[in-house]
Amino acid sequence: MSTNKNIVIALPIERLLACSALTAGDLTKVVNAGYHQAIERFHIVVNPRVSSESSFFSDLSLKPETCIFYVMVKDKAAVGPDLALLASGTDFELYGLGPDYSDYRFELANVKATVAYRPLPYDQNPRAYEVTAFSSFVPHGGIDIFNYTLAHFRSKYPACDELIVRVIVEHKLVSYYNSKLGFEEYNRVKIYKDRLLESGFQPSFKTNSDFHIADMRRYI
Repeated sequence: MSTNKNIVIALPIERLLACSALTAGDLTKVVNAGYHQAIERFHIVVNPRVSSESSFFSDLSLKPETCIFYVMVKDKAAVGPDLALLASGTDFELYGLGPDYSDYRFELANVKATVAYRPLPYDQNPRAYEVTAFSSFVPHGGIDIFNYTLAHFRSKYPACDELIVRVIVEHKLVSYYNSKLGFEEYNRVKIYKDRLLESGFQPSFKTNSDFHIADMRRYI
């Protein structure tokens, strides 16, 4: 049966690791395309968000049993077979991957938005998760996928009561996360381009200039 609802696919990392390299390759292209918009517009960050499909999980700090990656797509059939309905609302349906098929595809032309939730890699707070791999390719896509996935994510990790985002201030994202998604800034630091490793960034991360990072939180 056809539907006009938005379709979201939930990808627990342990299940995603069992998929073929084609799946990780697709998602690498999608995430990099999403971040490339800011790279092209502001010319601060030099490198793509994910170095290669082989480093997809490590570059995004996504680990099994602790993280979920979500993708909102245009056509569910183009993703693959045996998708199981997990949740639905008035304007969306959320599906999980079947247990056996491994060649699920997320080609860029079929993707509307992505978001992932992971435990904070730099904080010992067990009740806080970080929002990452957040991208949108359609109007309102980022807001929609965030709203559609929050309840499912919380059902899997009910101890989480706080979400964190770390954004580059010069990318003009502070006002977006505040006004559209309800995050409040609580910390801001200047990052020097010649001290990126000291600031906790990966060796592959390079910038053209100094910039500022804003930490923002939303209690849930």
